[in-house]
Amino acid sequence: MKKFFFFLLVVIVICMIALLNKYAYPLCMLKNRAMTFNELPSEVQILIERSTKEGSRQDILYVNMADTSYYKAEEVYSPIGPPSLWILCVTLDDKRKSQRYIVNRYSPTPYFILKNRLYIPKEYNIIGGGDSFREIQYTEYELK
Repeated sequence: MKKFFFFLLVVIVICMIALLNKYAYPLCMLKNRAMTFNELPSEVQILIERSTKEGSRQDILYVNMADTSYYKAEEVYSPIGPPSLWILCVTLDDKRKSQRYIVNRYSPTPYFILKNRLYIPKEYNIIGGGDSFREIQYTEYELK
């Protein structure tokens, strides 16, 4: 009986992931490149520095405030188990283009968005960690 419930759980999770992938682009499928802090656009650098000083705790930080109406991040929970513990992934919706992107749930936050590009740090806790944000790598994704 335990094997049956485990099998059922695995099937449900696989179906949910397949359904998300049908209508969304996983970030790993997008064109990307690794960057240092100094290679980031100056607008993103300024936002990171300002957010570190202010101690911002948002998941998405917009370089251009007009983008706040275009993008929305949402956590997708497993249908089984406690929602706060069983997060499948994070979806990033682009309302302008009716696109959805799947961000790995283990990706560090915050995400920075500028001119159809998404910047994600490669380490956690860059906000409020002093000047450590200058030494870490970032990944730039070209959104479709």
